[in-house]
Amino acid sequence: MAQPARKMRQEPEFQRERVPAKKDDKGGAEIIHLRVAANDNEDAERVAVLSDRDLKKPRADKKMYQAFIRELKLQNKIEHWKVYVPHAEDNVAVARAFPDSEILILEETASEADSLNKRGYDAKRGLAESHRGEDANVVIVLDESLSASWQLLTNVAPGGYLLCHGKMASAVRRLGKYQFRGVFDRDKNVQMMENSVEESEVSEEREFERATDKDSGAVTYDEARDAVKQAFGTTENVLERYKQLIVEAKQKSGEQNSDQTPILELEYTRRDGTVVRLRINTILPLNEEAENKVFVFKKKGNA
Repeated sequence: MAQPARKMRQEPEFQRERVPAKKDDKGGAEIIHLRVAANDNEDAERVAVLSDRDLKKPRADKKMYQAFIRELKLQNKIEHWKVYVPHAEDNVAVARAFPDSEILILEETASEADSLNKRGYDAKRGLAESHRGEDANVVIVLDESLSASWQLLTNVAPGGYLLCHGKMASAVRRLGKYQFRGVFDRDKNVQMMENSVEESEVSEEREFERATDKDSGAVTYDEARDAVKQAFGTTENVLERYKQLIVEAKQKSGEQNSDQTPILELEYTRRDGTVVRLRINTILPLNEEAENKVFVFKKKGNA
Protein backbone atom coordinates (compact mmCIF):
# COMPACT_ATOMS: atom_id res chain seq x y z
CA MET A 1 0.00 0.00 0.00
CA ALA A 2 1.45 3.26 -1.00
CA GLN A 3 2.37 5.64 1.80
CA PRO A 4 0.77 9.11 1.67
CA ALA A 5 3.10 11.77 0.42
CA ARG A 6 4.88 13.59 3.27
CA LYS A 7 3.88 17.21 3.61
CA MET A 8 6.88 19.44 2.99
CA ARG A 9 7.67 21.56 6.05
CA GLN A 10 7.86 25.26 5.33
CA GLU A 11 10.29 27.45 7.20
CA PRO A 12 8.40 29.86 9.45
CA GLU A 13 8.46 33.56 8.78
CA PHE A 14 9.72 35.59 11.68
CA GLN A 15 8.50 38.89 13.03
CA ARG A 16 10.97 41.12 14.88
CA GLU A 17 9.99 42.42 18.30
CA ARG A 18 12.29 44.42 20.55
CA VAL A 19 12.16 44.09 24.31
CA PRO A 20 13.57 47.23 26.00
CA ALA A 21 16.83 46.95 27.86
CA LYS A 22 16.72 46.76 31.62
CA LYS A 23 17.41 50.01 33.38
CA ASP A 24 19.97 48.65 35.79
CA ASP A 25 23.68 48.20 35.20
CA LYS A 26 23.93 44.56 36.25
CA GLY A 27 24.35 43.09 32.83
CA GLY A 28 20.79 43.77 31.72
CA ALA A 29 20.58 42.97 28.03
CA GLU A 30 18.39 44.20 25.26
CA ILE A 31 16.60 41.16 23.90
CA ILE A 32 15.28 40.78 20.39
CA HIS A 33 12.45 38.22 20.04
CA LEU A 34 12.01 36.74 16.60
CA ARG A 35 8.47 35.33 16.80
CA VAL A 36 6.83 32.94 14.36
CA ALA A 37 4.44 34.80 12.10
CA ALA A 38 0.73 34.21 12.62
CA ASN A 39 0.34 32.45 9.26
CA ASP A 40 2.80 29.73 10.17
CA ASN A 41 1.25 26.31 10.77
CA GLU A 42 3.39 25.38 13.74
CA ASP A 43 1.42 24.92 16.93
CA ALA A 44 4.11 26.22 19.26
CA GLU A 45 5.57 29.70 19.11
CA ARG A 46 9.28 29.65 18.54
CA VAL A 47 11.50 32.32 20.00
CA ALA A 48 15.06 33.08 18.97
CA VAL A 49 16.97 35.45 21.22
CA LEU A 50 19.78 37.79 20.32
CA SER A 51 21.33 39.38 23.39
CA ASP A 52 23.64 42.36 23.77
CA ARG A 53 25.32 40.88 26.84
CA ASP A 54 28.54 40.53 24.87
CA LEU A 55 28.65 44.27 24.16
CA LYS A 56 30.39 46.79 26.39
CA LYS A 57 28.35 49.14 28.59
CA PRO A 58 30.87 50.84 30.90
CA ARG A 59 29.15 52.26 33.95
CA ALA A 60 31.56 55.23 33.93
CA ASP A 61 30.66 56.13 30.35
CA LYS A 62 26.94 55.98 31.08
CA LYS A 63 27.42 58.27 34.09
CA MET A 64 29.55 60.62 32.00
CA TYR A 65 26.81 61.00 29.40
CA GLN A 66 24.19 61.48 32.10
CA ALA A 67 26.33 64.16 33.75
CA PHE A 68 26.71 65.88 30.37
CA ILE A 69 22.92 65.97 29.99
CA ARG A 70 22.38 67.11 33.57
CA GLU A 71 25.08 69.79 33.80
CA LEU A 72 24.04 71.44 30.53
CA LYS A 73 20.34 71.10 31.41
CA LEU A 74 19.45 69.16 28.29
CA GLN A 75 16.92 66.78 29.86
CA ASN A 76 13.92 68.33 28.11
CA LYS A 77 15.65 68.63 24.75
CA ILE A 78 17.18 65.26 23.98
CA GLU A 79 14.03 63.21 23.36
CA HIS A 80 14.04 63.89 19.64
CA TRP A 81 17.75 64.49 19.26
CA LYS A 82 20.12 62.55 17.05
CA VAL A 83 23.30 61.12 18.57
CA TYR A 84 26.06 60.00 16.22
CA VAL A 85 28.87 57.71 17.43
CA PRO A 86 31.66 56.79 14.98
CA HIS A 87 33.67 53.72 15.97
CA ALA A 88 31.74 52.74 19.08
CA GLU A 89 33.79 49.51 19.17
CA ASP A 90 30.99 47.53 20.85
CA ASN A 91 30.53 50.22 23.51
CA VAL A 92 26.79 50.88 23.64
CA ALA A 93 26.66 52.78 26.94
CA VAL A 94 25.34 55.77 25.02
CA ALA A 95 22.05 53.92 24.44
CA ARG A 96 21.53 53.70 28.21
CA ALA A 97 22.04 57.44 28.70
CA PHE A 98 19.99 58.54 25.65
CA PRO A 99 17.10 56.02 25.69
CA ASP A 100 14.68 58.29 23.79
CA SER A 101 17.09 59.74 21.25
CA GLU A 102 17.89 58.51 17.77
CA ILE A 103 21.31 56.88 17.96
CA LEU A 104 23.43 56.00 14.94
CA ILE A 105 26.68 54.06 15.19
CA LEU A 106 29.18 54.00 12.34
CA GLU A 107 31.59 51.07 12.11
CA GLU A 108 34.36 50.34 9.62
CA THR A 109 33.26 46.84 8.63
CA ALA A 110 29.96 45.37 7.53
CA SER A 111 30.27 42.56 10.07
CA GLU A 112 30.59 45.04 12.96
CA ALA A 113 27.58 47.02 11.78
CA ASP A 114 25.55 43.86 11.17
CA SER A 115 26.37 42.54 14.65
CA LEU A 116 24.97 45.73 16.22
CA ASN A 117 21.91 45.73 13.98
CA LYS A 118 21.06 42.19 15.04
CA ARG A 119 21.10 43.35 18.64
CA GLY A 120 18.71 46.18 18.00
CA TYR A 121 21.14 49.06 17.49
CA ASP A 122 21.05 51.30 14.43
CA ALA A 123 24.47 50.94 12.80
CA LYS A 124 25.97 51.19 9.35
CA ARG A 125 29.29 50.78 7.65
CA GLY A 126 31.50 53.73 6.73
CA LEU A 127 34.80 55.53 7.20
CA ALA A 128 34.45 57.94 10.10
CA GLU A 129 36.96 60.53 8.89
CA SER A 130 35.23 60.93 5.53
CA HIS A 131 31.60 60.13 6.36
CA ARG A 132 29.23 63.12 6.21
CA GLY A 133 25.56 64.07 6.31
CA GLU A 134 24.40 63.10 9.80
CA ASP A 135 23.61 66.62 11.10
CA ALA A 136 23.56 65.28 14.68
CA ASN A 137 22.78 67.15 17.89
CA VAL A 138 25.49 65.21 19.69
CA VAL A 139 28.60 63.62 18.16
CA ILE A 140 30.72 61.37 20.38
CA VAL A 141 34.29 60.58 19.29
CA LEU A 142 36.20 58.50 21.83
CA ASP A 143 38.31 56.44 19.42
CA GLU A 144 41.76 58.02 19.70
CA SER A 145 42.70 56.89 16.20
CA LEU A 146 40.24 59.41 14.76
CA SER A 147 41.37 62.94 13.98
CA ALA A 148 39.36 66.14 13.64
CA SER A 149 38.84 65.91 9.88
CA TRP A 150 36.54 68.52 8.41
CA GLN A 151 34.29 65.77 7.06
CA LEU A 152 33.82 64.21 10.50
CA LEU A 153 33.05 67.56 12.11
CA THR A 154 30.43 68.49 9.50
CA ASN A 155 28.26 65.87 11.21
CA VAL A 156 27.89 68.21 14.21
CA ALA A 157 24.80 70.35 13.62
CA PRO A 158 25.08 74.10 14.29
CA GLY A 159 24.41 74.54 17.99
CA GLY A 160 25.16 70.85 18.54
CA TYR A 161 27.64 69.26 20.92
CA LEU A 162 30.90 67.41 20.35
CA LEU A 163 32.36 65.07 22.97
CA CYS A 164 35.87 64.08 21.92
CA HIS A 165 39.06 62.49 23.20
CA GLY A 166 41.88 64.71 24.42
CA LYS A 167 44.12 64.20 21.40
CA MET A 168 41.47 65.82 19.18
CA ALA A 169 40.67 68.77 21.44
CA SER A 170 43.41 71.18 20.33
CA ALA A 171 42.56 70.75 16.65
CA VAL A 172 38.89 71.48 17.41
CA ARG A 173 39.84 74.60 19.36
CA ARG A 174 42.01 75.91 16.54
CA LEU A 175 39.03 75.99 14.17
CA GLY A 176 37.46 78.81 16.17
CA LYS A 177 34.00 77.35 15.55
CA TYR A 178 33.49 75.63 18.89
CA GLN A 179 32.92 76.90 22.41
CA PHE A 180 34.51 74.91 25.24
CA ARG A 181 31.86 73.78 27.74
CA GLY A 182 33.64 71.34 30.06
CA VAL A 183 35.83 68.28 30.49
CA PHE A 184 35.49 64.83 32.02
CA ASP A 185 38.36 62.97 33.66
CA ARG A 186 37.51 59.34 32.92
CA ASP A 187 40.27 58.01 35.18
CA LYS A 188 39.27 59.86 38.34
CA ASN A 189 35.60 60.77 38.11
CA VAL A 190 32.86 61.40 35.64
CA GLN A 191 31.68 64.74 36.95
CA MET A 192 31.78 67.44 34.33
CA MET A 193 34.28 70.13 35.21
CA GLU A 194 33.65 73.54 33.67
CA ASN A 195 37.16 74.79 34.28
CA SER A 196 38.82 76.77 31.54
CA VAL A 197 40.40 74.59 28.90
CA GLU A 198 43.73 76.31 29.63
CA GLU A 199 43.92 74.36 32.89
CA SER A 200 44.56 71.23 30.82
CA GLU A 201 47.44 72.80 28.88
CA VAL A 202 51.12 72.15 29.48
CA SER A 203 52.52 73.95 32.52
CA GLU A 204 56.19 72.92 32.48
CA GLU A 205 58.96 73.64 29.99
CA ARG A 206 60.03 70.02 29.52
CA GLU A 207 56.44 68.91 29.03
CA PHE A 208 56.09 71.57 26.33
CA GLU A 209 59.23 70.27 24.60
CA ARG A 210 57.86 66.71 24.60
CA ALA A 211 54.58 67.77 22.99
CA THR A 212 55.72 67.27 19.41
CA ASP A 213 52.44 66.50 17.61
CA LYS A 214 52.47 69.10 14.83
CA ASP A 215 49.01 68.06 13.65
CA SER A 216 47.30 68.71 16.98
CA GLY A 217 46.38 72.29 16.16
CA ALA A 218 48.42 73.66 19.08
CA VAL A 219 51.57 75.73 18.80
CA THR A 220 54.73 73.63 18.66
CA TYR A 221 57.71 74.23 20.92
CA ASP A 222 59.84 75.32 17.95
CA GLU A 223 57.21 77.84 16.82
CA ALA A 224 56.95 79.27 20.32
CA ARG A 225 60.73 79.44 20.69
CA ASP A 226 61.05 81.39 17.42
CA ALA A 227 58.40 83.89 18.54
CA VAL A 228 60.06 84.32 21.95
CA LYS A 229 63.45 84.90 20.33
CA GLN A 230 62.03 87.61 18.08
CA ALA A 231 60.23 89.32 20.95
CA PHE A 232 62.71 88.93 23.81
CA GLY A 233 66.01 88.16 22.11
CA THR A 234 66.43 84.91 24.07
CA THR A 235 65.31 81.29 23.95
CA GLU A 236 65.21 80.76 27.71
CA ASN A 237 61.94 80.13 29.57
CA VAL A 238 60.07 79.65 26.32
CA LEU A 239 56.78 78.58 27.89
CA GLU A 240 56.60 81.42 30.39
CA ARG A 241 57.48 84.08 27.81
CA TYR A 242 55.18 82.65 25.14
CA LYS A 243 52.30 82.80 27.60
CA GLN A 244 53.07 86.51 28.00
CA LEU A 245 52.76 86.94 24.25
CA ILE A 246 49.43 85.09 24.26
CA VAL A 247 48.06 87.37 26.97
CA GLU A 248 49.14 90.50 25.12
CA ALA A 249 47.77 89.24 21.80
CA LYS A 250 44.38 88.54 23.39
CA GLN A 251 44.30 91.92 25.12
CA LYS A 252 45.05 93.81 21.94
CA SER A 253 42.60 91.89 19.78
CA GLY A 254 39.83 91.55 22.35
CA GLU A 255 38.85 88.36 24.18
CA GLN A 256 35.85 87.74 21.95
CA ASN A 257 37.96 87.98 18.81
CA SER A 258 40.59 85.59 20.15
CA ASP A 259 37.87 83.04 20.82
CA GLN A 260 36.73 83.24 17.21
CA THR A 261 40.24 83.46 15.77
CA PRO A 262 42.80 81.48 17.81
CA ILE A 263 45.63 82.63 15.52
CA LEU A 264 46.27 86.32 16.27
CA GLU A 265 48.55 88.94 14.79
CA LEU A 266 50.61 90.85 17.35
CA GLU A 267 52.78 93.93 16.99
CA TYR A 268 55.21 93.65 19.88
CA THR A 269 57.52 96.47 20.96
CA ARG A 270 60.89 95.23 22.14
CA ARG A 271 62.97 96.87 24.87
CA ASP A 272 65.08 98.69 22.29
CA GLY A 273 61.95 100.25 20.81
CA THR A 274 61.83 98.15 17.64
CA VAL A 275 58.52 96.64 16.66
CA VAL A 276 58.20 93.04 15.51
CA ARG A 277 55.14 91.49 13.95
CA LEU A 278 54.32 88.07 15.31
CA ARG A 279 51.73 85.45 14.46
CA ILE A 280 50.59 83.99 17.78
CA ASN A 281 48.82 80.65 18.04
CA THR A 282 46.99 81.07 21.35
CA ILE A 283 46.49 77.32 21.77
CA LEU A 284 49.12 75.56 23.86
CA PRO A 285 49.44 71.75 23.73
CA LEU A 286 47.42 69.82 26.28
CA ASN A 287 49.25 68.11 29.09
CA GLU A 288 49.76 64.36 29.21
CA GLU A 289 46.88 63.81 31.63
CA ALA A 290 44.48 65.39 29.15
CA GLU A 291 44.84 62.42 26.81
CA ASN A 292 42.54 60.44 29.12
CA LYS A 293 39.97 63.21 29.33
CA VAL A 294 36.84 63.80 27.29
CA PHE A 295 36.32 67.39 26.15
CA VAL A 296 32.90 68.91 25.55
CA PHE A 297 32.43 71.58 22.90
CA LYS A 298 29.38 73.36 21.52
CA LYS A 299 29.38 74.28 17.87
CA LYS A 300 28.54 77.90 17.25
CA GLY A 301 25.15 78.49 15.70
CA ASN A 302 26.47 79.97 12.48
CA ALA A 303 29.45 77.62 12.07
